[in-house]
Amino acid sequence: MKTMKSIKTILFGLLVAISIGGCGLIGKHRPNQPDTYGTSMRILYDRNFSYAQFDSICVADTIPLDLRLWKVYSARDYETNAVINEYMYIKRLGNNEELFRLMMVNDTTYNIYKRITYGNKEE
Repeated sequence: MKTMKSIKTILFGLLVAISIGGCGLIGKHRPNQPDTYGTSMRILYDRNFSYAQFDSICVADTIPLDLRLWKVYSARDYETNAVINEYMYIKRLGNNEELFRLMMVNDTTYNIYKRITYGNKEE
């Protein structure tokens, strides 16, 4: 009976020690430097612009105004059977990246979405 109680005590003590060690209280070292990997995204805008405003955005962000230089994705509206073109342009700036998406609402209105991805990956 006494040996059974001492075995239970030893097993309980071992379980407590493993639990404390597994939670990181014993022997863990955290470096002082932050991670060198990771990215964050920020959406600058997703709204409608006129052609003149689109032209200004292209000049300010140094991206091509000619949509033939953009990647195009075509889809078909299942209700109206109309073709919907979505233009995308990705501009790389070192580890950072700017993504532009353009959809023509009508002849004079463009829906433009701009997202910036900030990266600090070491290569």
